[in-house]
Amino acid sequence: MCKEERTKTEELLAEYQAAIAGFHHYDSFRWQSGSLLIAGSLVLYGLVFDTEISQKNFALVSIFITTLLACWMLFAQHYRQLYMSKAYRFYQIEKDLGLFLNTNLGFLGKNKVVSIYGPKGHNIDIFVFVLVSIFGPAFSWARSGFCLWLLSPLPIIIGTTIWVVLLERKMKSQYEKLKMP
Repeated sequence: MCKEERTKTEELLAEYQAAIAGFHHYDSFRWQSGSLLIAGSLVLYGLVFDTEISQKNFALVSIFITTLLACWMLFAQHYRQLYMSKAYRFYQIEKDLGLFLNTNLGFLGKNKVVSIYGPKGHNIDIFVFVLVSIFGPAFSWARSGFCLWLLSPLPIIIGTTIWVVLLERKMKSQYEKLKMP
């Protein structure tokens, strides 16, 4: 291997290492921040459940929690786009260098050698968002009966979920147009 080839390989390996580190940073940070928000939301629900509060006021607390979690969902989708750009780059580098650590998994389900089964992390994000957002109103409904105010977080839940799904499709469409190495 000549010096020029070695230098190019070293540059690609350095970029590969940075892309992997960036991927792990973006993926783990969105779950760390989400875990804190989810835990805080459940604690707030617990505090509110422990007091006598009207269903209208409970609905306001639920709207606050759902809005906070909706912000996390949009943040998580933003970070997903960032780490997928890192994944695309390290996929390219692995192909160029003949490496297989991540290329065996394919990219967005394409060119897989090894399959991963079960729900994907970004789908679990949506599930957790919906579950925590409807937990409080559902519990209040079971405890005190139905009230229309308890449905007030639903537009935020539905709107955020649709927005995130559309962003995911847009991102996948963008990568499908790119030529894979």
